[in-house]
Amino acid sequence: MAGLLATVLLVGCVERRMTIVTDPPGAAVIVNGKEIGAAPVDVPSKLFTYYGDYEITLLRDGYEPALIRQSVPAPWYQWWPLDFVSENLIPWHIHDRRVFTYQLQPALVVPAENLLERASLQRERARMIVPAAPPGGPPSEGQQPLPVLPPPARLDPPVVEEP
Repeated sequence: MAGLLATVLLVGCVERRMTIVTDPPGAAVIVNGKEIGAAPVDVPSKLFTYYGDYEITLLRDGYEPALIRQSVPAPWYQWWPLDFVSENLIPWHIHDRRVFTYQLQPALVVPAENLLERASLQRERARMIVPAAPPGGPPSEGQQPLPVLPPPARLDPPVVEEP
């Protein structure tokens, strides 16, 4: 009886491991909002518990920040209802190792005169804003409508969809 119980308790499981590698190495790796460490780095198993999309942020001085939505598809043995068998009944461990490699892009250097010009444009836009009328009250006679301004340039890093 004890042998059967030990066999049941020692049956298989799936061990998942995800490794993030960057070129150049040393980028700070953030997975789903949790800082993991400097690349190359193994994502702790407590963060790699499901298959699907992961949000990975890579940061390194001198390089553009990378925001990546990495899809991690489930292997065939993790499809329903096979997942129950692979997680609980197979008498050995299954190792699922994923390695993702990302190439970082050098940071774009913005010349100081361009930066100052953009700051001046923003300052002028701010000066053109006229306060709105108080709620419920009529607009004052000399009040001008708000000017229509072009949207500001986006400075957010692009989101990269990985297959």
